[in-house]
Amino acid sequence: MTYPPQQPGPYGPQGPYGPPIPNPYGPPQQQLPPQGQPGPGPYGPPQGQPMPYGQPPPYGYAEPPPGYVGPPGYGPPQRKKRTGLVIGVVIAVLVLVGAGIGAYFVFFHQSGQNSANATPQQVVAGFAQSYTSLAHSLSTDDLAKVKSYLCATDQTAVQAIYDHEKSANGADKTFTMTASGATTTGTTGSFTLVITDHGNQPESHKGGLVRQNSQWLVCNTLATPN
Repeated sequence: MTYPPQQPGPYGPQGPYGPPIPNPYGPPQQQLPPQGQPGPGPYGPPQGQPMPYGQPPPYGYAEPPPGYVGPPGYGPPQRKKRTGLVIGVVIAVLVLVGAGIGAYFVFFHQSGQNSANATPQQVVAGFAQSYTSLAHSLSTDDLAKVKSYLCATDQTAVQAIYDHEKSANGADKTFTMTASGATTTGTTGSFTLVITDHGNQPESHKGGLVRQNSQWLVCNTLATPN
């Protein structure tokens, strides 16, 4: 007995007894991998296994290659250089130091003479210092400095002392004069002079002050020593 040719069914060729009975549980399931080996997940191969060559990783980004820096704006902020600030501070310090040195030279080395804004104590100290220099040098420059601290009466007196010492005795390197204790009342004042000469004991004298033409001057000190 012969049978007509059988047409293949959806699950293989039909048997001699009719079409194959469909699987009541659906199409055949994918074979599970052996125990201990991870199978492919619904989102790609298991973790730790490389992707096939040429295919990008699914649902994410690949790890950057070694040495990758990233676009600008990412990563830790760079520390700003403070070179300009340091240079500015150094320049400011140098300017202040230079100004202080300049003021020192202006006050002590520009002229060495009396000024209108000098205090009584500064006047008597400047007078004593310039008079000591005059005794050591007998120079006309030191004579002019001494006169800048004196009223007219004492200017005449110091000129007579200068002429006598220059013609008779000459310069005296042992002479020193100091002044202190300046006090004023109104437009007059007083101070104390201490003179040492030729190794003798120091001698104290009273000096006078007067305010003329808006400045303090030594007066009635050389003309009438006390």
